[in-house]
Amino acid sequence: MSFVGNNPRFDSTILTDQAAGSVGNPTAGAHKVLDRNGVLYIKASDGSETPIGSGTGSINYIKNSGGEGNTTGWTGYAAAAATPPTTAPTGSLASSNTFTSSAVTPLRGTASFLYTKGAASNTQGNGVYYAFTIDAADCNKRLSISFDALTGGTYTAADLGVYVVANPGASGTLIMPSVSSIPVIGAITNFQVFFNTTTATTYNLFVHQNSTTSNTFTLEFDNVQVGPSAAVQTVPQTDWVSDNNFVPDATAFGTVTNKQFYTKRVGDTLFVKGVWQNGTVTANAMKLAFPSYLTLDSTKLNSAESSIRSVGYAVGAVSTTGDNLFSNNRVKYLFYDGSDTATLYMSGFVTSYAFTKENANNAFTNSSVVTVEFSVPIAQWAGSSVNVSNSVVEYVSNNGTWDSDNSTSFSYGPAGQAMGGTLSSDRIKRVRFLNSIQSTDKLELEVSENGIVWYPAQSGVINGSTIITSISSTGGYSAGVNINYVSGSTTDIDIHFAQYMNMANDDSPFSNWPSTNAYWRVVKCSNPLSVGIPLTGYDFHLLQRSTAPVPQTSSSDSYTYMSGSKFVIVYNDGGTVRYKYLDMSGTGVTWVHSTSAP
Repeated sequence: MSFVGNNPRFDSTILTDQAAGSVGNPTAGAHKVLDRNGVLYIKASDGSETPIGSGTGSINYIKNSGGEGNTTGWTGYAAAAATPPTTAPTGSLASSNTFTSSAVTPLRGTASFLYTKGAASNTQGNGVYYAFTIDAADCNKRLSISFDALTGGTYTAADLGVYVVANPGASGTLIMPSVSSIPVIGAITNFQVFFNTTTATTYNLFVHQNSTTSNTFTLEFDNVQVGPSAAVQTVPQTDWVSDNNFVPDATAFGTVTNKQFYTKRVGDTLFVKGVWQNGTVTANAMKLAFPSYLTLDSTKLNSAESSIRSVGYAVGAVSTTGDNLFSNNRVKYLFYDGSDTATLYMSGFVTSYAFTKENANNAFTNSSVVTVEFSVPIAQWAGSSVNVSNSVVEYVSNNGTWDSDNSTSFSYGPAGQAMGGTLSSDRIKRVRFLNSIQSTDKLELEVSENGIVWYPAQSGVINGSTIITSISSTGGYSAGVNINYVSGSTTDIDIHFAQYMNMANDDSPFSNWPSTNAYWRVVKCSNPLSVGIPLTGYDFHLLQRSTAPVPQTSSSDSYTYMSGSKFVIVYNDGGTVRYKYLDMSGTGVTWVHSTSAP
């Protein structure tokens, strides 16, 4: 049966089951409908077959996604490196290696792709790739790579990796996905990673052999999807955390003791549980003040309904045995008065259908224990739902020569770059993000001793020495590292590595940058999820210095450090370096001024 033309109509048509048999390709631009074991497939002129009704309706740039009867579009190659070539791949798979469409226990449909690494001593650099073209709308965006997979034989983690090359050819750029190494997959699992596209529209997707193993192994995979990921909307949430910055009003409750508050955030809503013990209660209205960084969202507690709607309750407990909380008027309600967005009031009385503010001595007794529980919308968190798939994380570094400035050797991926040891001078390493830096992005310089566990460079320790995270100078030398803005650029920042890592060791004035077990990278997170209530401060680790830092810029630079038991602030006062210090030992509180370092 055949039909050529528009709007075909069939009645009682029977398609013969082709099972895994070979079916010729249709002419260019045409398609064939096949029945394979009861599943209908569309066969394109390039030989690729796609199950009808498969996928999620989203864009997939991989036309031959399942290897149903062929490997059209996928090409084997042989390189010699642990990462795939950025130029056009050449060569063929080693004779011991194969890539086929296998109908033996397929993961989906009638066949799956099967990469087999044979028993050769070393076939590192072998692999298969698929060339694809994306729409202009997906340039400079995050795309998803996913496929169903199953490893076999003596496969070990990272024997194979997934990579992308943008604009493959003479000017190709290797892009490291969020995770590149394929782990051991002993049961059929969907493997999914993400990568950021560039301005290019042409790409190669690689399944590449990283290792030099002589073991035999297999990777079976199917349902390969490359395309934009659907945005999943969610809200920030936290566990219960301690926050004692809520203030029971002292003019009403007296001097309270044993205060403890816990908070939890869900989206734009704050949940609070608190307790305190009253002092001497007075004839003033009961109220509870919020921390300065939290404001009630009045648009969701408008004045028209606020006076008749409680947001929680308060209970006053006394030591009397058998005290009836309700009959003795010990249960109160917390409410917003319609105007004060920094405060909640308490009352057990209503007049004209509205709460009236109640005095503390009418509600509770001296030394009674008050517990409160309430939930309120917070103005700072309004509209806090986020698209998880748009919370893009980028890892960038610079792979240029370590002891040289470099503004062009951009590198991508979570592996970062190894530090190269002693520097002969300060060095500037420029990094470039694939997506423009936004005002809501979070940037962080991270370091690692093993390339696996990463932590912020601020107060980070590498090979036993702490990194200074602001450039410090003394005696004509400099130490530390920081991030510098690149004027006029929305994608670039400079990492300034001073000649030395720090000047804080007791046994020598300087520490060189290490040459082993030391890595660096910069992380940018777009639309980072909020976690917890904003911090009101930070914890700093002050370094012991045997040689005092000298601020270089007049009336601008200052430093803090520890010298023995002395906490020291040093400041360049119009060319005169001044030291203010406080001895932290004992109970003394007297600051000392000197123009000489203590």
